[in-house]
Amino acid sequence: MRKTVITIIVVVLIIALGVMNSIAQEKKKVSDTTYWFVTKTEAIKVNEAKGHIIQISESKGINVGRKELAISRNTYDLVKGNGTLRGYSTLMGLDGKVTRNLKQEG
Repeated sequence: MRKTVITIIVVVLIIALGVMNSIAQEKKKVSDTTYWFVTKTEAIKVNEAKGHIIQISESKGINVGRKELAISRNTYDLVKGNGTLRGYSTLMGLDGKVTRNLKQEG
């Protein structure tokens, strides 16, 4: 009986570790370079704190590694230059077809 329980535990651990390993392999670290050019921007002062602004911007860029064009639209909530960024980017091939849509936050 004890031998059967140990065998079952070993089999469950092997399966669990195999599943966890395959899930971990799905994560990809991507490194590339995009050069951005701000095309539109507007900042609104918020009176509650000194140096607090809300900023909306649009940028266009070129992704060097993937040879793609990019458009990014973001909002910033900043106090003295520090704060949060939220936005969306669309990447397109040189033919203009969308290849990726990204959501960013930071």
